[in-house]
Amino acid sequence: MIYINDDDEKRITEKDYTGEASIVILTNQKNELLLQLRDNIPTIIHPDYWTVPGGMQEKNETARETAIREVEEEIGYKTTKLNLFAQTIDTKGRNELISVFEGKIDKDISELHLTEGADMKYFSFDEMNDLKVIPFVKKVLQKYKETYK
Repeated sequence: MIYINDDDEKRITEKDYTGEASIVILTNQKNELLLQLRDNIPTIIHPDYWTVPGGMQEKNETARETAIREVEEEIGYKTTKLNLFAQTIDTKGRNELISVFEGKIDKDISELHLTEGADMKYFSFDEMNDLKVIPFVKKVLQKYKETYK
């Protein structure tokens, strides 16, 4: 298991978090990341930042089930081929345990249906560095890049 922060393993073992969520890193055949632009609403966490699909775990749902559901709900893409990449605790957000899944996507943006957020696009890993990405997500994506490049 890959942990993003130095103290993640200890905190996860001790259940030192407030809830659970899953996020999904999706890359296409060009090795570009699919990112969503969060709505620019001041009352949400990280308005107008780029992120990956994901959300809170529902009652009696596994982390993998959450990841699959969130991808389908947010971008209209059905997949079951997701691998657990890492876990971390979002200490700058809601202090949630975040299970990070990764998978491939074989659809053009025009074939997807955005239902949450203001926009979605594919970006190279280098382009991601110049974007306003949620800080813990940026850290996760950098670890993913280091692991798979």
